[in-house]
Amino acid sequence: MSTLELLRQRAPNLAAFLDGSDSHRLRRISSCIAHAVVERSSLTDPLITQALQHLNRPMPAPPELQTRVQALAERLDAHYFGLQDLNEGGKATEAEVIAAFAKARAATAVAAALGDDASTAAAETAYEAVCAIDSSEDYFTGVAQSILTK
Repeated sequence: MSTLELLRQRAPNLAAFLDGSDSHRLRRISSCIAHAVVERSSLTDPLITQALQHLNRPMPAPPELQTRVQALAERLDAHYFGLQDLNEGGKATEAEVIAAFAKARAATAVAAALGDDASTAAAETAYEAVCAIDSSEDYFTGVAQSILTK
């Protein structure tokens, strides 16, 4: 199942909005959603800041930047899984686990937004963002729709 199909199941309004967008608009949507999920997840890291700055530019980011952001996302995933294990042993709170999950998904969203194909990048960025933050479909759909007014 493709990421867009997964997004259609989880956030049908957002997926429908992506379906009707051209490549240029999909790039802008990916960037805006990546910025929004980083902010909402409270993810702070100099590499993420650098990646978000590249997403603001019309030219593509260097490929090694996506690789480095993906490696960060994998480290954040490992941290999340470690906290999940600690939570099961009563040594970490559910809130810590949820926050770690959101940060890992936000980093993955940023890595996706840096991807080569605009359609894939937008679908993966949107899916990761919606997964990162509960009850966020309407919020991220609003972020995507704001591209129309810019």
